[in-house]
Amino acid sequence: MKYHAVMISIAVTFLLAGCGVAAPFVQQGVNTADSAHIITESDHTSEVAGWDRRIYIQAVDGNQTHHGIGLMPEEAYLSEGSHKLDLIYMYMGVQAKGHLQLVAHRGHEYVIHRQQDSNRMRFWITDGWSGSVVG
Repeated sequence: MKYHAVMISIAVTFLLAGCGVAAPFVQQGVNTADSAHIITESDHTSEVAGWDRRIYIQAVDGNQTHHGIGLMPEEAYLSEGSHKLDLIYMYMGVQAKGHLQLVAHRGHEYVIHRQQDSNRMRFWITDGWSGSVVG
């Protein structure tokens, strides 16, 4: 009986973790008020874990954005300059990975978009001010 209660507790924990949103990734040494802000175009409408279409920032410049079991962030604060972003799109157990290059400017907000074409997922970044594609 005790074993089943523990297993149910673990399952509920994972289910609830899937519904949450991870804290933003803040690059080491970066002041969030004076940085480039990256956000993802993710869907947060479903109340069921895994049924939202989400883009996660898996790594920045080869450095993982999360540690251990837990959610990956959907936004990041980065220093000015060139960055490589490793992305992962998740929806109902389906995953697609992508990589983007960005030359970030302090004080700008950037939005990561996605579009599914047949069996492929396409990612791109726009400048939040101008709407121009920048990566």
